[in-house]
Amino acid sequence: MTKVQAVELFKESMIPTVSATHERFGRKDVGARREAWAFFTDGLCRDGQITDRQYMNWATPKCCE
Repeated sequence: MTKVQAVELFKESMIPTVSATHERFGRKDVGARREAWAFFTDGLCRDGQITDRQYMNWATPKCCE
């Protein structure tokens, strides 16, 4: 899986949940988004969908800022 694919999957599957759970009044919860990204990529790595190198080197995407 490429980072582009991972970010798209994250936006589709995780951002709506983070937004509904942690964000109010149109304000992004940057900490919650970053934590969700960390857990998401950890899961991808543990499932063998990305390599350890990808996991260690991918920066947090702009959708988490």
